[in-house]
Amino acid sequence: PGAGLMTLEYVFHKSTVLLYATVMLLLQRRWLAANTTGVMRYLPMAYAVVAVIIVALVLLCVSPLVQNLARWLLGFLPKTEKWQQRRADWLEQLEVLGTESRRLLADKSRCLKIFVLQALKLFGLFCLPYLCIRFMGLSPLSFWQVQLLTSLMLFVSNALPNVAGMGSIETAFLLVFGSFLERGEVMSVLMLYRIASYYVVFAASAVGFFIAQRHLAQMEPPKEAISSDPKSHRQEAVPMLRKSQNNEQTPLSHSRKRKIGTTVVAVITVFIAITAIAWLAAAAASDGGNP
Repeated sequence: PGAGLMTLEYVFHKSTVLLYATVMLLLQRRWLAANTTGVMRYLPMAYAVVAVIIVALVLLCVSPLVQNLARWLLGFLPKTEKWQQRRADWLEQLEVLGTESRRLLADKSRCLKIFVLQALKLFGLFCLPYLCIRFMGLSPLSFWQVQLLTSLMLFVSNALPNVAGMGSIETAFLLVFGSFLERGEVMSVLMLYRIASYYVVFAASAVGFFIAQRHLAQMEPPKEAISSDPKSHRQEAVPMLRKSQNNEQTPLSHSRKRKIGTTVVAVITVFIAITAIAWLAAAAASDGGNP
C-alpha cells in the first residue's frame, strides 16, 4: 500500500503545482508579460515535461497495458540471485501499486480533499518568499505577485533534473525572481527561503526521527528466555537474560545519543554557514548599490 500511496501523492503534488501555476498565470499574465520575457520562454517546455511525467505515472498506476510492459522490461534484468530477488520485490510492489491506485482514484471525494490539502500546503509554502522579501525590505512586489512568481518557480523546477530536490529549486528561483530583484538581493532572499523551506524542515525531521526511533526501541518487549527445562532453568535464565539486555542497551543508547548530537551539531553548523553567506551577499549588494 505504501508504494501506491507515495506514487499517487507525487502525482497529486505535481498536478496541483501545475493547476496552481496555471491559475496564477491566467490571472496575472498581463503583468508578467509586461515585466519579464525570460520566464515565458521556459513555460511551454515546463508544461510539456510535467504533463508527460503526470501521464506516465498515472498510466503506470492504473493501466494494465503499461504495467504488463513494465513486467516485460523487468524480465531483462541479470539472472543473478541478487537481481532476481530485486525483480521479485519490484513485481510485488507493481502489483500493490496498481491495486491501491485504482482503489484511491475511484474515491472521488477523497481525491478532491487531497487536491485541496495540496493547494493549502503550496499556498503556505509560497508565502515564504513574500515574508523573506518583506523581512529584508527589498522589493515592492505584492503578495499575489510573489504567489505567481513562486508557483512558476516551483513549476519550472519540476521540469528540471535534480538530485534530492537540490539544484533545480535554486536555478528556477534565480531565473524567475532575477527579473524583479538585484543579483545580491535575489541571492539573499534565496538563502532565507531555502533555510525556511528545506533546512529547518530537514533539521526538525532528523531530530523527530531519532526521537521516534528511540521511543520505538524502548517500547519493544524484552525477549523471553527459552529453556528446555523450565522448572530447573527458569530462575537462572531470567537474571542472565536481563544482564545481557542491560549490557546491550547501554552502548546502543550512547550510540543513539552520539548520533543525535552529531546531527544537531551538523545542522546548526549548516545554518550558521548559510546565514553568514546570506548576510554577506546582502552586505555586498548594499555596498554595490552605494559606491
